[in-house]
Amino acid sequence: MPKSPNELPMTVKMALENWDEGKLNQNLFGNAGQGVALPADVQLRLQNNALLPEDEGALRKANLTFYAEQCAQARDRIQSVAMEKQARLSEERAKAAQAEYKAFQDIPLGAKPPSPEAIQQFREQIGYTGKPSWEN
Repeated sequence: MPKSPNELPMTVKMALENWDEGKLNQNLFGNAGQGVALPADVQLRLQNNALLPEDEGALRKANLTFYAEQCAQARDRIQSVAMEKQARLSEERAKAAQAEYKAFQDIPLGAKPPSPEAIQQFREQIGYTGKPSWEN
């Protein structure tokens, strides 16, 4: 019985990795299925069934391919949800920009000019006197 996957021919190794989502390979070569060589935080999350997507690399190094695939699938789901959200927000921004553009187009070219009172109020607001700055 081989003790490591390196003792197997490549075709047998690939067949074991793909059989039943990698469970057989994991059970044969995955550190007795216990994840012995895992970092402590990953080991704790594995025991509590609370793996994170970033645990995939450590799980693959320990030949725990089934759990690593679960992490990869979780990462892919998180990415797809984020992309869907980003696409939805982008679509909403595009619709808002189109509505703003349409509203601008609907304004008649000869729109009412501001009233003299509004002009005077604006001039007072910004401190405009009509004289050059060196004469003030």
